[in-house]
Amino acid sequence: MPADTIYLDHNATTPPDPRVIEAVDRALAVAWGNPSSAHAPGLAARETLQRARDEAARLVGVDSSEIVFTSGGTEAIALAVSSAWQRRGAGRRRVVLSAIEHPAVIEAARGLAPQGAEVVVCPVDRRGLVDPGELGARVGETTVLVAVMLANNEVGAIQPAAEAAAIAARAGALFLCDAVQAVGKIPVAARAIGADYLPIAAHKLNGPKGVGCLCVRHGAPCVPMIAGGGQEGGLRSGTENVPGIAGFGEACRLARERAGDEGRIAARRNALEERLVREAGAQVLAADAARLPNTIGCVLDGVDAQALVVRLSGRGVFVSAGSACHAGKTRGSHVLAAMGVAEAARGCFVRVSLGAGTSDEDAERAAAIIIEEAARGRARKGR
Repeated sequence: MPADTIYLDHNATTPPDPRVIEAVDRALAVAWGNPSSAHAPGLAARETLQRARDEAARLVGVDSSEIVFTSGGTEAIALAVSSAWQRRGAGRRRVVLSAIEHPAVIEAARGLAPQGAEVVVCPVDRRGLVDPGELGARVGETTVLVAVMLANNEVGAIQPAAEAAAIAARAGALFLCDAVQAVGKIPVAARAIGADYLPIAAHKLNGPKGVGCLCVRHGAPCVPMIAGGGQEGGLRSGTENVPGIAGFGEACRLARERAGDEGRIAARRNALEERLVREAGAQVLAADAARLPNTIGCVLDGVDAQALVVRLSGRGVFVSAGSACHAGKTRGSHVLAAMGVAEAARGCFVRVSLGAGTSDEDAERAAAIIIEEAARGRARKGR
């Protein structure tokens, strides 16, 4: 990326760390064998997988044996939802989700409807937070699975996941905590949360795309979606993506190394946010909730967010108009709708998400450019 550009879309994807790239290259050069083979090249590949598995496990506080490598967060979520459904107890057919879950969770749950699943959505408040009382009212003896994400990808609101897990456990239901957006940004401990299933995606923490994992608590059901040679303990057949997994492992190691940086990133985020509020009239969503330290989700009244993103890109500042999963569809964001944001305001929603490498200078320069382009956008609209 050119030195004079400022990347502020880390919630969509993160640039790979140079050490991650080195780990991928090293695996391609040295660990190129088939990890299922018994000879030396196969052993080198298998050892590379185990090191990465250990790093992923350490990052979220689980055993290495609880890690199943996948192609990313979406596959990990699909594996969790499918497994819970296929091993459900008699009379259990309800799946309860928060209204702000990622489309990967929503669509996986909806896909069970033809098989008799009852999908129930729990609302959130204006801050984008699930109310444990509202959730508890929807969870009962017929519930198979409860899904509440750890942190929202659009506004950054951190959810009461541990309370949600306890509600699920009391009802004898399984709990899926989508931690894809949270891991690498805040400390995540799967056991402290009480998650039966916790997915991670490498590209959200400066790793490569196309790789991730599902953390499956010992004793939680996990039913293979892909049949074949029995890799990943028989839970995900197909020869593993050793270079990608090596990069994922290195990204997890680096994320642990960065632990404690949240305060520094939040201070930088807050300074940028204060300028947008003061000088551009930004209305920050979930401002009074605990949020990811890097995330600003705001409405710039009177500004066409999609047009603003394009103009900012032309000036070397990269942000997004909502979730990358909803690019071009900001007015249709189910997260903003669930929070009670008016449809017109949804078209003015911009997400700014900082990374570990964002400097004070980057944040200050980006704020000035965003403020300037927002004013231009309003002037054009007022003509």
